Amino acid sequence: MPEAQRPHKPSLLCLSIIGLHNAGKTTLAQALIQDWVRRGLKVAVVKRDGHATSFHRNDWEKQGSDTQLLSQAGATLTLLVGADHSLLHTHADPDTGDVLALCRRLWQHSQQLGGNLDAIVVEGFKHGPLPKLAVVSSKQEWIGLQQAGIHNLRAVFLRAPRGLCDEDWLVGWTGPVYHIDNLTELWEQALTWQTTWNWV
Repeated sequence: MPEAQRPHKPSLLCLSIIGLHNAGKTTLAQALIQDWVRRGLKVAVVKRDGHATSFHRNDWEKQGSDTQLLSQAGATLTLLVGADHSLLHTHADPDTGDVLALCRRLWQHSQQLGGNLDAIVVEGFKHGPLPKLAVVSSKQEWIGLQQAGIHNLRAVFLRAPRGLCDEDWLVGWTGPVYHIDNLTELWEQALTWQTTWNWV
């Protein structure tokens, strides 16, 4: 089909907020989501639980609950519903290490519900292909991220206000640096990271 006749593929903003444990990723993700929702965007979230293991996977469920008992009985999928909410627990999910597959799943689910999704905020997956925003609060954290071999890093967020932390920590970084006092600029910059994914 000639290029002019191809249907327009919408772009979807998917970004990953990365940082070491207790760096402030969830706090930053929460502020980002609140800002984008105020702007009228529909936002979904993928949160990687770095503490979940095959031995502790039921930490997500209330101990002794019916859903936990049914899961332990061997249910492959558990769908918990109440009021106008639902929570799907997939056991032995093959996609937990594939952030693009997880984002695709969220986008497809939003399409099934009849709504267009504008953005997916991912917490974690520092080695995935998504554009990344690193949360850093010390020189040691920055060194740790550098040693992890991060790719597609678009910006760094230093947790303290400008003047209370040292941008000299960021050895080798020439990209944008944001602080608590210029979050609005960061959110606007991140909105430009939209990508046309082959599954959108």
